[in-house]
Amino acid sequence: MMISGLIWVILSLGICAYGFGSAKYEVTDKAIAEMQHIPDVNKLSSLVGVSFATDIEFKEAVKGVMGDISARDNSSIFLQKSAVLNATLILIGILSFIAAFHFSVGPIMWVLLSEIFPISVRGIAIPFFALLSSTISALTQFLFPWQLANMGASTIFLFYGGIVFVGLIILYKYLPETKNLTIEEIQLKLEKK
Repeated sequence: MMISGLIWVILSLGICAYGFGSAKYEVTDKAIAEMQHIPDVNKLSSLVGVSFATDIEFKEAVKGVMGDISARDNSSIFLQKSAVLNATLILIGILSFIAAFHFSVGPIMWVLLSEIFPISVRGIAIPFFALLSSTISALTQFLFPWQLANMGASTIFLFYGGIVFVGLIILYKYLPETKNLTIEEIQLKLEKK
């Protein structure tokens, strides 16, 4: 279940990366008219008709025209009015990721930790891995805004898909099947690996 769940996670992240990677960003006269509440929005007229392949290229162009502060403060509205993307595909990818996580990695990790550690170290090992998991989760949440601003949406999903792929290879190589085995049998399998 863990291996198939991780494959599902990689496919879901790939769908998201493809969705953002195939997006185009283009300022139109209609978009400028809809953003008249933003000071100096007419400066964006110099970008009308120019198509940008990534959100990073688009943000840099907007920053060059509107200035750092206006580009930062209005980034979401500029992207919303100028992005042409397959939102349904991206939504399916994100929902699929959530389902894959809750089907496999989320709950199975805790069962697996209680099965693979001997009773003598289980009381220390499980809290340690809970701390490690929480720390990595917090770091991901803190780093995500920086990644979004510097790497772009498509690259971020590819990056996380790559990390999951590395984890999949490691688990495939070292994780024994624990179904219908006693804790002692699992421990023997781990000792052999």
